[in-house]
Amino acid sequence: MMASLRERPDGQDYRDGWQMLLTMAGLIGARRCIVYGLEGAKIAALRAVLPPGALLAEQRLPAVGRNRPLRLTVNLGERPLDLLFIRHPSAFFRWDEWGVVLRQFLADTSAAPAFTD
Repeated sequence: MMASLRERPDGQDYRDGWQMLLTMAGLIGARRCIVYGLEGAKIAALRAVLPPGALLAEQRLPAVGRNRPLRLTVNLGERPLDLLFIRHPSAFFRWDEWGVVLRQFLADTSAAPAFTD
C-alpha cells in the first residue's frame, strides 16, 4: 500500500507485485491478464522476476494514439499466461479505440489451448 496518493511504486514494489501475481495466476490456473499501464519500469520488473526461458512471446501491437500495447506470454509451468499491457484508464483513454485491442486480445486468448510439459 502506498503511503499517499502521490507516491508511486518503485522497482521493488513492482517486482513484489509481479511475484504475487505470477504465484496467484499459477494457483488459480489463470490464462490471461490485462495490465493497466505501459511504464517501462513495470515491464522491466516483470522480466526481472521471470525465470530464464519463461518469456515465451513478446509482441508490440499497432499504436492506439501515441501508445503501443504490449502482449507478453509467459510460462507458468503447466500453462501459458497471456498478458496485455494497455494504457492506464486513469490517463486520457479512448474506450472506443482501446476496446478494439481488448476485444481482439480476449478473442485470441479464449481459444488458445493450454499446454503441458
